[in-house]
Amino acid sequence: EGRSSSHRGNIYCPEGVRNLGWLGYYIGQNTILRELKLQQLGVYFSGSNTRPFFKWVNQNRFIQEIKFYRINLFAGDIFQSLRPFFENNNNLSELEVYGCNFGVGSARQLSLAIQACGKISLKSVRLSNSQLGEAPLVDIIQSLSMHPQLEKLGLISMNAGRKECTKALTNLLRSTTTRLEELNLCNNDIGDEGLDALV
Repeated sequence: EGRSSSHRGNIYCPEGVRNLGWLGYYIGQNTILRELKLQQLGVYFSGSNTRPFFKWVNQNRFIQEIKFYRINLFAGDIFQSLRPFFENNNNLSELEVYGCNFGVGSARQLSLAIQACGKISLKSVRLSNSQLGEAPLVDIIQSLSMHPQLEKLGLISMNAGRKECTKALTNLLRSTTTRLEELNLCNNDIGDEGLDALV
């Protein structure tokens, strides 16, 4: 606080709790904003400092795409804090997580957030280049089966070639609750056995 907020290209980087709270307020009141991308540039999305930000963001019902880039989620509660946003925003159609470091708790929170999304809205989920264990990834894949409108799924460089992950993906593809049209599994070392199971 006491410092002016900074801009890095087209990225707004709030400095201090007060600016972050005001940013959340204006996001929450905005009816035109369609995409929200959160990136960790000196802002740590955890703890009491960010509660005002999430409180206001949770009131937005118009954002269609939310993206999380290069955020350290080990000690964070970002997905839990945004649960009301996921539950109540029926316009949300796209979720992307890129280059994030997960703890087991954060992965579970993401899975619950996906489950909480409106069953008629979520159409695209992309997870890439994020450190995540096998069991949490399986949990996330299983939560996707609850979304009948899902059209695109990307699990890129997520080590999804492990046996349990391949099994979870196989069950998802067999599910009659999905309209999946695009599946991106680049850089996962699926192997012949895994490919046979998916086919």
